[in-house]
Amino acid sequence: ESEDANVVYTEGTCTQMCPEEEILDLVRLNEVTAIEREDFNWRPNWKLRDMAVKRFHKSASDGQELSIPRLVRTPATLHKSWEYMKKHILDHDKDYDPRHKNNRFKHYEIEGYVRDRTKSINKDWSMQGYCDVQERLHPTCLNQIEQFARYHISNDHELCEEDKSHFQQQLN
Repeated sequence: ESEDANVVYTEGTCTQMCPEEEILDLVRLNEVTAIEREDFNWRPNWKLRDMAVKRFHKSASDGQELSIPRLVRTPATLHKSWEYMKKHILDHDKDYDPRHKNNRFKHYEIEGYVRDRTKSINKDWSMQGYCDVQERLHPTCLNQIEQFARYHISNDHELCEEDKSHFQQQLN
């Protein structure tokens, strides 16, 4: 941890897109999302550890301590997480995928997943103090926040015509 003007920041040390502890919990609780599920026939070399991206957790939710360095991803890992999602998740609703019951993910399912994971990335940047424009702004952090905003604005526009059970405009 480092201290900057009486503010304590956590320096992340996690180099996986999803910390090992969270992966073990997801498996143990049977909460692996379909989009992160392994399918050895479809993508034989893809493992859960290669596809799972850390979920968003509210501060101190479920009594879980969030500021433990091994649970906070490094700047390079935050960059890797977003690059992975851009390459393999964002337009995935157009692709065949046998992990989904209908062999294709719906646009709103992708959006819900990405919204949660981008909130998690923002949280890790914030816990390390890299979102502070006055003190520690990290160039990759700024770039990602801009890309997140553009992505979500574009998707909210596309999804506003969806059934209200899939998209709640007042929340977005």
